[in-house]
Amino acid sequence: MRGITYEAWRLHSFLALEWRLFRRFHVIAETDAASRLVRDIDHYPGFHWITNVSGRIPLSRRTRFELGITENFKNQLSTTDFGIHFGLAVRP
Repeated sequence: MRGITYEAWRLHSFLALEWRLFRRFHVIAETDAASRLVRDIDHYPGFHWITNVSGRIPLSRRTRFELGITENFKNQLSTTDFGIHFGLAVRP
């Protein structure tokens, strides 16, 4: 029986920035990269690099709307290649 062997060490980096372009509009850019997670799966990529860019608009003091995209700059076998996301966040 063949199991999955995870790497003993994995490098991971992350950077996120938020800009307030207008009084009520924010842009959030986030990127992260990581080294290989598993070593014994054929053709599993050894590195991934992904970026998310979102816009945030407050609708009220407790509610905001977010819309963004996700793009994978490296091998598409390990993470999302391209995606669009939207959300409605409500604070209690």
